[in-house]
Amino acid sequence: MLRKYHLVDSVVVEEKPEEIVLRPNRRKAQKLSWPETAKQMAASAEDWSDWESTTADGLE
Repeated sequence: MLRKYHLVDSVVVEEKPEEIVLRPNRRKAQKLSWPETAKQMAASAEDWSDWESTTADGLE
């Protein structure tokens, strides 16, 4: 049952009025730093040209 429901490292136990719920502890994905994000964006095959900055309002 542990493998079937992917209960591997840790389990969250929640007590409700009519039941006890066991579920995997889904840790939030670690956020990337700006340099790591830029590396992943550069390595992807996506077209990021819509996100390129313009000189509107003096921004470069």
